[in-house]
Amino acid sequence: MQSDFSFGDSGTPMRRSTFVKGMAAAVLGSGWLLGGPASPSRAAVSSGGLSVTKVADLTGPGLTDRYRMQATDLGVPARTPDGRMLFVFGDTFEQAKVGGGWWRSPVALYSATTDLNGGVRWSGAVGGAAAQQLWPYEHNNPVFSTVLPSDVITIGGTMYLHAMVNQGLHNVVWSEIWRSNDSGATWVNTGARFERGFGKGLFQLLSWALDPDGYVYVYSTSFTRTNPIVLHRVRKERITEPAAYEPWGYDGTTWRWGLGPDPILNGAFGELCLRPIDGKWILTWFNAGDYRIDGIIMDHPTSNLHTALRRTLLWGGQWGSEDDAHVAQLYGGYIIPGSTLNDLHLAVSQWNTSTGWPYRVMQHRIRGFGAPSGDKVVVVPGADGRLEAFAGAADGVWHTYQTAVNGGWAPWEFWGGPKRANLAVVPASDGRLEVFALNTEAFWHRVQKDPAGSWHVWDGNFGGGGYGLAVGTNQDGRLEVFASNPTGIHHRHN
Repeated sequence: MQSDFSFGDSGTPMRRSTFVKGMAAAVLGSGWLLGGPASPSRAAVSSGGLSVTKVADLTGPGLTDRYRMQATDLGVPARTPDGRMLFVFGDTFEQAKVGGGWWRSPVALYSATTDLNGGVRWSGAVGGAAAQQLWPYEHNNPVFSTVLPSDVITIGGTMYLHAMVNQGLHNVVWSEIWRSNDSGATWVNTGARFERGFGKGLFQLLSWALDPDGYVYVYSTSFTRTNPIVLHRVRKERITEPAAYEPWGYDGTTWRWGLGPDPILNGAFGELCLRPIDGKWILTWFNAGDYRIDGIIMDHPTSNLHTALRRTLLWGGQWGSEDDAHVAQLYGGYIIPGSTLNDLHLAVSQWNTSTGWPYRVMQHRIRGFGAPSGDKVVVVPGADGRLEAFAGAADGVWHTYQTAVNGGWAPWEFWGGPKRANLAVVPASDGRLEVFALNTEAFWHRVQKDPAGSWHVWDGNFGGGGYGLAVGTNQDGRLEVFASNPTGIHHRHN
């Protein structure tokens, strides 16, 4: 394009509380001390452009009594090889309070639920009528006090559970991998052991998922809720070999395997959940620094997380002032199988550290995470007759398209670019669509590589910021672009 213009000028975090009461002084999850009685709400709440609903309490009196586990947390979910769901819980007690008898960890429950909107329902426990510890050991032994689940992955007919072996609060002695070949009914130690300093001390609390390329990608951090996350990958057939895990690092110019690991996103990270969903990858985590549960949608685990779509999914709240989007002393935030980008279900933990109850797992539903939030939408036909839609949202530009003429639609894809942009989309003379996005700070341009094909990256230097935007097509196919700002009307053409 030739140019004859240039315009425009280019919940409060709380201190982590420790619980000291007999044997429960060991690692028992985490909460935020805010005081007062609980007063939960079940009404849907609109928060940050998302629709958030507390679907149900999943554990507690009247819900998990028959498994002798009224008090528990975490509930890391995974699809079993036989098609059920397995939820793996952390420190668990028979009575409805922390320290309330028969301390076990980890334990697990099964669910055959297919309609998540109606809430997860339990169909049985690992170990029989009562939920048994997945493998035998004594709590508060001379070497460690408890073992907590980090994440579970299913590869073919085998499930792998990464677990943290802890001696006191925030003190991981080592972590290890256990294996089940019978959909979680029994577990054996694989012998895979990661010392506390593995991955620069940032390979303690993790989440992992399998990519079609045959690698398991692992996001991890320390179990201190004060550190960033790093990335490793490992071939799926070598998942039990610590030496086979490749770190992802930065050499000063590019990111590549075999270096580091170096932080891929800074922050105070707690529990993590990394999953491929709807052709994208999603990470949810407890953001301890900002007292909330956040989410990121990305193309791949190696994507730049600083530019990926990020939203707050649930906010920390105060006891007595909760609603569905604001939860007192929350943590966890694991994605329940069957979720989609636009209809996400999370297993969320809550622990009142001043009273010992609630100490439970809940199910929250978040709608709209994978869709734009904005009022500037443009729909145009592509060269092959399929419609393409573009939205200028609060977080940037979004794009979707019909998968067939007169057919359904692909999931929304986040493009980034100017926030709350005015949009113009027009076909060039050769049939390729061109997108123009203008806000008060920037003017960006993007074009298809081929008619009805994929897209080039944004040209972020198309012009300065402005307000009004219009694009017209000459009889000879050349485009004429007009934009306004306080200095006047500006024009550009190809």
